[in-house]
Amino acid sequence: MLAAVFPEPHQLTVSEISDPTPGPGEVLVAVKAAGVCGTDVHIYEGDFIGAYPVIPGHEFSGDVVALGEGVATAAVGDRVAVQPCLFCETCDYCAAGEGNFCRDLKAYGVHVNGGFADYCVVRAANLVRLGDLSYLAGALLEPLACCIHGIKQLGVVPGDNVVVFGSGPIGLMLAQLARNGGAAMVTVVDPVLDKLAVAAALSMDHALTPTEFQAQRERLAPGGFHLAIDATGVAAVAESLFGVVRDRGRVLFFGVCPQQARISVSPYDVYKRELKVSGTFSLFGEMDAAVRLARSGRVELEKLVSERLPLLAFQTALTRKSRGGNELKIVLEPGT
Repeated sequence: MLAAVFPEPHQLTVSEISDPTPGPGEVLVAVKAAGVCGTDVHIYEGDFIGAYPVIPGHEFSGDVVALGEGVATAAVGDRVAVQPCLFCETCDYCAAGEGNFCRDLKAYGVHVNGGFADYCVVRAANLVRLGDLSYLAGALLEPLACCIHGIKQLGVVPGDNVVVFGSGPIGLMLAQLARNGGAAMVTVVDPVLDKLAVAAALSMDHALTPTEFQAQRERLAPGGFHLAIDATGVAAVAESLFGVVRDRGRVLFFGVCPQQARISVSPYDVYKRELKVSGTFSLFGEMDAAVRLARSGRVELEKLVSERLPLLAFQTALTRKSRGGNELKIVLEPGT
């Protein structure tokens, strides 16, 4: 089969390797769509805890084409997405329903071979049925589940005035979830006009450049926003959230800043203003909700895909993702 491999940090190959075989409790998935994520860039650059060599790709969907011994919950021909996290299910965090902090957390495409290949072996327990969803939408269910997990950290109260910084796929999923949660107004901020056009097409109340946002901020949210979300991973943007929320406001860090990044925050202000601040990491149990939302049409996923490429173009896709720019979600389609 054709597969993309990170032999070690800063190395990438796309070549023919042997087809994998499912073991007990596993299935073989013929991958039809796999999304390129910032995490893939981090793994390539060696600044994310992963294992090498590894086939990356943790956002993917496809067809079940073979069953390992003892699999009774899947059938050949099932159209599926994959929940990529591999929880130990025995540690204190897993027992407490906090598996994203599993003490032995692993994931397909990070520690175990993932979806940037013609085929991938996965646990049958990690399959999510697509039903009538497209493979393209299926490849975006994992990031949507992460966004659901993120919104759950601080919640959206009906009537909230929400601002999301970053109009990439994550920012636009978070914005849609905030609107669905009852936000009275959702503003999306991004310097890239093409990305703002997608926000407008998704009927966000305001889609503004940073300059426009600064000029209109007091009019949009006199006294500040109820909830401010960073989906950029830019430390300066993350720091700015404290200045745009109201007293008793909420600040959510979703974007992944560099590990060495530092910001300046006044503990006194957090105390005096009763600010709530939260990070959000990965997912735990949100894939089914992601499927339901995607099927309902309340969160539109395919509009977030800017380009579909063959697996052989993975180097091109990874380079574009690392540079940023006008792209939203780039999806690789093995076999095309």
